[in-house]
Amino acid sequence: MLRRVTDFRILAITALVLLVAGTAPADSERHPVPHDGRTEDEQDEAQSREQAEFAAQREIEAQMMSIDEDVRQLRMQQIELEAAMERAELDSEHERVVDVQRQLVEIEYQLQRRQLDMERIQISHQRESERRELMRMTDRLDYVAGWKDVAFDPPQAVMMATQAIVELHVGSGQADLAAKRLEGLLEKIREPGCRTAIRFALKDIYLEMDQPDKAGTHMLETIVENAHTIYSEDHE
Repeated sequence: MLRRVTDFRILAITALVLLVAGTAPADSERHPVPHDGRTEDEQDEAQSREQAEFAAQREIEAQMMSIDEDVRQLRMQQIELEAAMERAELDSEHERVVDVQRQLVEIEYQLQRRQLDMERIQISHQRESERRELMRMTDRLDYVAGWKDVAFDPPQAVMMATQAIVELHVGSGQADLAAKRLEGLLEKIREPGCRTAIRFALKDIYLEMDQPDKAGTHMLETIVENAHTIYSEDHE
């Protein structure tokens, strides 16, 4: 019980500090609980990895398109040279025939090199795809393991669900809808810790909506509710 009272005191003090400061903590000091069970650093790392994979994929596509264009140009040259050789043979221009044959051999060599380049890129792309799929499978296993922990930890589940509502709605420009839904939850939920989590989320939303008065009101309510909880448990 002592630990629980101490936790409530910490929350009340935090709310008071935020109320006095009149603003949200700096981004470097905020640590919202991600809704998919990963920390912010893990989410940033995953996002960076996805961006790098996308850039690598675009680079591979550009290389393959360049090779395709080279092959197309070489095929056109090959067709023109074959037509030139037929004319040279009809005109009995032996030296011209030899010269065209030499050029055709060179073009065939270049075509084979381009084909090898294409196969090399395709093999590299396949290996990279397999590596990425293995990483995705590992991420999914970690994701499932994280949710397993949350599923049997009600306070953590409330925190994550609350943050998920914020992220899903604020990120899509529906901060007002997120505020409405969280305000509705406050009318139904009586557990102090859950109410505190919701009020802190509402504080962030109202600051995002440039409504510091409403954000401050929720911090005041957080102080009052947690103070009542502290008093009640101290006198049990």
